[in-house]
Amino acid sequence: MLSNYLKFYNFIFPYSIILLSVSFFYILLNYIFNIGIFTLAPFFNFGSIYLFLMVFLPLFSIFFIFLFCKNNVNLMYRYSLWISMIIFLLSLIGLNFISITDISSSRFFFYLSPFTEVKVELGIDVLNIFFIILNNLFTFLCFMFAYNSKIRQSDMLIYLFVLQWGVNSTFFVLDLFGFFIFFESTLIPIFLMILIYGSRERRVRASFLIALYTLFGSIFLFFTILYSLSKFGTTNFYLLKNLELDSLDQQFYWICFFLGFSTKIPIVPLHIWLPEAHVEAPTIGSVLLAVILLKLGSYGMFRFILELVSFQTYKFNTFFGIFSILSIWFTSLTALRQIDLKKIIAYSSVGHMNVIILGFLFFNSESLEGSLFQMLSHGLVSGSLFFLVGSLYLRLKVRSLEYLGGLMTLFPLLSIYFLIFCMANISFPGTSSFIGEFLIFFGIFKESFVYSLAGSLSMVLGAAFVLWALNRLVFGSLKDIYINIFVDLNRLEFCMYGFLLILTFALGVFPSFILNYFSLFWVNY
Repeated sequence: MLSNYLKFYNFIFPYSIILLSVSFFYILLNYIFNIGIFTLAPFFNFGSIYLFLMVFLPLFSIFFIFLFCKNNVNLMYRYSLWISMIIFLLSLIGLNFISITDISSSRFFFYLSPFTEVKVELGIDVLNIFFIILNNLFTFLCFMFAYNSKIRQSDMLIYLFVLQWGVNSTFFVLDLFGFFIFFESTLIPIFLMILIYGSRERRVRASFLIALYTLFGSIFLFFTILYSLSKFGTTNFYLLKNLELDSLDQQFYWICFFLGFSTKIPIVPLHIWLPEAHVEAPTIGSVLLAVILLKLGSYGMFRFILELVSFQTYKFNTFFGIFSILSIWFTSLTALRQIDLKKIIAYSSVGHMNVIILGFLFFNSESLEGSLFQMLSHGLVSGSLFFLVGSLYLRLKVRSLEYLGGLMTLFPLLSIYFLIFCMANISFPGTSSFIGEFLIFFGIFKESFVYSLAGSLSMVLGAAFVLWALNRLVFGSLKDIYINIFVDLNRLEFCMYGFLLILTFALGVFPSFILNYFSLFWVNY
């Protein structure tokens, strides 16, 4: 079965590049057509230029690389590394467009089609800019990891750039219809990444699971689009925000948004796809799943529930809070039974994401700010852990604790990084995760002692399975029968993980820089 998929993929891949090229130039010409050749006023607005570059530069990079480095895969990876670094540095410029007193600052339009005149509005605000930076940072690090590994494929570059484009566009878009399009577009590259470059035969099942669960959640988002167009005639975020929705409309939006994004977070029992996808995906796919794709669900909740129907949260927090608590307990207890390192981190990610949703459901300033902060922190910590597992797998070709132990003797640098990031994963004081979870549970405690106590048990259960796995991996007995490679981290890996470690402690020691911006959301409500 898998061989048939690969044959079809090899047949269709050249045509997909042509289709992507035509689509890119079609969108570009549409934009020029609609603003007019002599009315280029948006391009004199630096914010509009920035948004245009952040959306289209990843797509343009694909054509540039394949045009100038068509027959040299190593050169493709070098150029991709430099281009991704430039995109990351450009994303940092976005901090200049946000203000500590103004929640939004720059917006512009472009047409999806000149015939239908469907507008998609892009914008920068304090909610999306930090996740844009996180996305571009880890995309750059994924290129570095891919360049460092010996297995290099040209189509992997396309997947990474298309995924970067889709995620950037999803975070920037301020329209429900546009959000749905870009949200769905992120499924294609991760689906192919797992299907083609997964580690085992089960990658076919994993790729189809992530597709089916994502499409199931998208049904509810599609309902909201149809409902908005039929009743209000628009899907624009700011127009919907200014409408006075009645109680039934608000409840409909809240339930559809929550169910639609729950599959991406995910919440038990909609979590089945995530551990399977993490285990079968290549290291780059696992990193991007944990760091970025899980955040699309929680970001969608904050963007559309918090700003459109926020006060309906009080009506549903008790019911859906139970699901979050059960998700935390279930995934923590399940992780205790796992021996695959990727599955352990995957179940840990589900638990942390449900802590974030628990903070979102109990609607107050501390829990909301803590949830947003924890989203960034979880991306840093879980992404780093998946990178470390990837470095270990490159050397030993195994991830099971059954064959690993006593790595501190043979891989001291790798083991030290494992130790520190595992401590960050269980919210050790001084790390970014401690700040996020402390604010979440402090906010929940103000609303409900029972939920605060039940959710806090996740910290104990999380420490149990993380320390159990860490003890067996790093400090257990040396299983030299299965280990025949004794090469520790190289300079590139050491610098990558060192940079992520500095960021983790910097956010833990100086969190006010980001929390001051996130506090704007509570001021508005």
